Amino acid sequence: PDRKIYQRFRVESDKLVITISSRGVVPSNLAAQSAERGTEVDESEAAQERRGWGLKLIRSLMDEVEFERVDEGTSLRMTKYLR
Repeated sequence: PDRKIYQRFRVESDKLVITISSRGVVPSNLAAQSAERGTEVDESEAAQERRGWGLKLIRSLMDEVEFERVDEGTSLRMTKYLR
């Protein structure tokens, strides 16, 4: 598989939109849905403590966070409104 990560930055008059996409392994439906909700997949307690911090940080810094399946991979779009 293509292990490249593609990034796009778009500045508009009122917002910054960052899109990151890859063609790597697509998460299962459960993992993708839990990522969209900002929750963890049911795992051991120790594993849950180590995972999910990246999404929590992204959600705390950005105004909008969207996950989408594209081609054979996943795209993450983050929007920050300029105030």
